[in-house]
Amino acid sequence: MKKKLEWPRVFFHIFSGLAIILLYGLTGIGKELALIIFGAVTLFFLLGDILRQFYPGVNRVVKRIFGILMYPSEEKGLGASTYYVVGCWLTMLMFNKLITCISILFLVCGDIIAKIVGERWGRKRISRKTLEGSLANFVTCFLVVLPILTFLEQPHALLISLLGALAATGAEMVPKVDNLTIPLFSGIILTVLSGPSP
Repeated sequence: MKKKLEWPRVFFHIFSGLAIILLYGLTGIGKELALIIFGAVTLFFLLGDILRQFYPGVNRVVKRIFGILMYPSEEKGLGASTYYVVGCWLTMLMFNKLITCISILFLVCGDIIAKIVGERWGRKRISRKTLEGSLANFVTCFLVVLPILTFLEQPHALLISLLGALAATGAEMVPKVDNLTIPLFSGIILTVLSGPSP
């Protein structure tokens, strides 16, 4: 049976990822200040998720505010949204601005398209994912990164786009923590392929 798509989670992932890209990638904000600002948001999610495991009162408050974003299976353990903000912050910490934004775009676009296609039209299962969702993820990530690298006149833009999209697709196959693995693994591959920053 097809799972019902959780649109509140989808919208949270889209808007939070795009907010990071717009505020960090398209403004003059420096990396240090961005890390502090988004680090505070990340710490809020992380501490709230950890504390609710030990304090029922905190758990009730968290569920009242963020329950619409949580699976029942996330009652015990970190939620996907926490992995999402932690993954974005670590990506910002580890990579330059361009690679950070592209890696988060992979998470915003590719992962969401994979989820929609997989849950609506997926037939061939690959572990907890579907072949159709993974192919949609790959195509989406490729179409996202190629125009950006081409516009920036990045050498070997086609090859980098192909391998970067492949990296994001492979990272999405990791169960439960793909919100963490997609931007980090993509960032590593893109950094290696792009060479040292100018």
